This record gives sequence, structure tokens and C-alpha cells, in this order.
Amino acid sequence: MLMSGEPLSIRTLIVDEDEAVIKQITDVLSGYKEFDWIETCASGIEAIERIQGQHPNLVFLETELVDMTGFDLMQRIFPVSTPQFVFVTKSKHFAVKAFEYFAFDYLVKPFTPERLHLTLMKVKEDFYNKSGEQLQEKLNALFRYVSESQPAIPEKSTANGSSLLPVKMGGRIYFIREEDVQYIVASGYYIEIYANGKKHLLRQSLRGIIQRLDEKKFLRIHRSVIISLKYLKEITRQGASDFNAKMDDGASFKISKSYKGNVFEQIGIRS
Repeated sequence: MLMSGEPLSIRTLIVDEDEAVIKQITDVLSGYKEFDWIETCASGIEAIERIQGQHPNLVFLETELVDMTGFDLMQRIFPVSTPQFVFVTKSKHFAVKAFEYFAFDYLVKPFTPERLHLTLMKVKEDFYNKSGEQLQEKLNALFRYVSESQPAIPEKSTANGSSLLPVKMGGRIYFIREEDVQYIVASGYYIEIYANGKKHLLRQSLRGIIQRLDEKKFLRIHRSVIISLKYLKEITRQGASDFNAKMDDGASFKISKSYKGNVFEQIGIRS
């Protein structure tokens, strides 16, 4: 339990594209000395970066963002980041699901300042009085629920046998053709798949994704990079013993020493 004295700041992130709602929340927050760190953003991807990089204690979260749902966002950050979530939405239909995800509160737009004040008073009481053990127990329960409620997404193939990689975004699942994948880069707890000039974020490790790719078409050149031979333009020497792989879109990646031998063996050239 937190001790009395100078109160700690309740770091707050507002994830919404509704400027009027953002202003309403920030105006009310400005009246509380405990909420002296406030950030805002509109997309799920940016919110994930803010949550993992800046570690807010409280997140006001719209259920339907421009690039994913609020529930998708929660699935992506747990159990690494564990703020309290207050859902903010125009619809009452997600309330049951929100509390299944252990949401702290659920505000339906438009809401009154009085309703928001009530939420903030509850947040303060919870933040300053709850023990670490109680909070961790709640978060562990949430992670178990989120993990167990997500069925595995199977791979698919096209009519000609080309593999399709499933990517979940918002309320839909779309598939990327393996032959369109240019390169894949590790990014924290995610991987960034670059295909047809676009970046797709997927919660998986490089080790996991490379097992699903054709080993004759893809090369791991670094512990954080996989490239497609189809889109490899050239390999250039940098200094006495270093090499870079340059892709046809201009991207360039260092070939690490631990992978260099395998790279040159697979392309059939002595280094």
C-alpha cells in the first residue's frame, strides 16, 4: 500500500480521435494535482508505443480506433504493460466485454463532468490504497482471460500453394501472401512485416515466423532481421569484414557476423 505524504502522479494517456472528448477529459483532469502527466494519441499503434515506452498508470480508451479495437490493444500489451483502463465509447454494447477484460470503468459518450469526476475519484482511491499483491492478482487474471479467449489463427494457402500469413487488425483478419513479403524486422514484443511497401505489425517472434516461411526464399541475416531473396538487390562490403544487405526498396540491413556464413552459403557465394 502506498504511504501517506506527497502523492505520486497518476500518469494518464487518452486514446481517442474525438477532439471534443479529449478536451473534456483534459479539462477535468487539470483540476486534480494527482494527474499532472497527460498525453494523447488517436491510433492503436501509437498508443501501444506510448504505453510500452512511457508506462502510464491510467488509459482512457476508445473501443473503436482507426486501426484496431480497444480490446485488440489490450491483448497486445499484456502482460508486459498493465495500466488501468477506462473505456470511452458511444456504444453501450461493449460494456459486458469491457468488464470481462477487467476494465476499471466504462463511460458512454456523451458523459457529464460529474460522471467523469466520479471515475477519477474511484481511480485515485484505487491507485493510492490498493496493495501491489491485489493489483498483480487482478492483472494475472486478466492475462489468463485474454490468453485463453484467443483461438490460434491457422495458416492458409492460395490455390497455387503459396502460403498466406494471417494478421489480425481490429475486428478482422487479413492475409499477406508470402511472395509479397520483402523483409521482417523485430520490434520489441512484435515483428514488423513489410510487404508491398506497407508495414504490418504482428505479435510473434522472428523465430516463430521464420518456421512458417520457405527457407529457400528467406534468409535470417541478423537476430532482428529476416529478408526475402526475391527483393534482395545487392550485398555490399562495409570495411574489412562487414556486409550490408540492400533491398530493392532502398532499405539496408547489416549482416551480423553470426549469420554471415549461412547467408553466403545459401546464396552460393564465398565471402
